[in-house]
Amino acid sequence: APHHVNNNSSTGYDEYPNNWFFKIMSVYFLVCNTSLLFSALYVISAILGVVFFPSGPFFFAFQLLDIVARSELLKYVIRAVTLNGRSILLTALLTFVVVYLYSILGFLLFRNRFIYQDQYVCESMWMCLVSVVNYGLRTGGGIGDIIVPPDWSDKDTGAIVFYEVSFFFLVIVILLNIIFGIIIDTFGELRAQNKAIENDMENRCFICGIERYTFDRQAEGFHNHIMKDHNLWHYLYFIMYLKIKE
Repeated sequence: APHHVNNNSSTGYDEYPNNWFFKIMSVYFLVCNTSLLFSALYVISAILGVVFFPSGPFFFAFQLLDIVARSELLKYVIRAVTLNGRSILLTALLTFVVVYLYSILGFLLFRNRFIYQDQYVCESMWMCLVSVVNYGLRTGGGIGDIIVPPDWSDKDTGAIVFYEVSFFFLVIVILLNIIFGIIIDTFGELRAQNKAIENDMENRCFICGIERYTFDRQAEGFHNHIMKDHNLWHYLYFIMYLKIKE
């Protein structure tokens, strides 16, 4: 009997929805792939380095970031910043709001005292905000380093001192250190998790979950157990054999 070909058979791709939403979401998840973006930037920097001559070779400097992809320790450092990125961003937003409030107070009350290198740096609200963010967060003493020290005979001496000291403790000591603390704690947690995983891999059977101590005390040893009784590769070969046999 002649064999009839079924033209209505599914090729596998027909199961996926054919609409614009699916295509847009596919592109979105593709763009969110950090490995793909990193490789794409590699290629773009290489092309720019070749095309734009003689200043083009400066684009090759971007490829030095490959050390991050090759170093597990640096990956933990990056993850320590990105893992709790929401907490860091919210704390940074709170810091900016507090700095903005201090810049408003400085503009309304002490604008004539904001002098840096013989120049007034708080002549407008925008200039005052930029100055407080720039100099207040970068300098060691906070906002007090760009404010002219008051005379003890001035009536607003106490207000200026409170303004400077409160900014230093609230922004420099507390809020900025909260951000640094989140990053350091996250890095410590990732390192502890990595050590726990390594310890579990070295001291616990992957198949039965029994610890090394039990086999070393009551059997022929942990190494003998994972190599003969519960060899991981033997189970993998058996699974592949069953899949091929089907």
